[in-house]
Amino acid sequence: MIPVTLKPVKRLSIGARHAPIMHMAQVASIGTVKSHSHPPPAVPASASASEAALGAKIEVPTIDGRALLKIPPGTQSGQKLRLREKGVPSATKEGARGDEIVEITVTVPMPRDERTKELLKELAKLNPEDPREELWKKV
Repeated sequence: MIPVTLKPVKRLSIGARHAPIMHMAQVASIGTVKSHSHPPPAVPASASASEAALGAKIEVPTIDGRALLKIPPGTQSGQKLRLREKGVPSATKEGARGDEIVEITVTVPMPRDERTKELLKELAKLNPEDPREELWKKV
């Protein structure tokens, strides 16, 4: 399909008895469409901090219902994972389906008791890496 853009144009002409007359017209400009590639929308899914760190299989919604998604160990919040052939059916290939993209949000536990706080502190000691290290290298 070729896009058509209509633009209103004002024109002034001199009519009978030298009186100015305002005409309204529309000028059509015909152009071509540039192909833009947009990433497919991602389905949101949540994973606990332990599921993201250790890896897990979680159920996520699909067009057909539910499917199991394998979360690899070390998955970060905002990471996008692919469910092959669980997306929208193809408009051009009979029987083919697209992939579903799932964006993971890692939920961090709220330390509700002293034992949880102690475990989180111990985990921090065992994993001393600084998550902001790359940020300061860029500054």
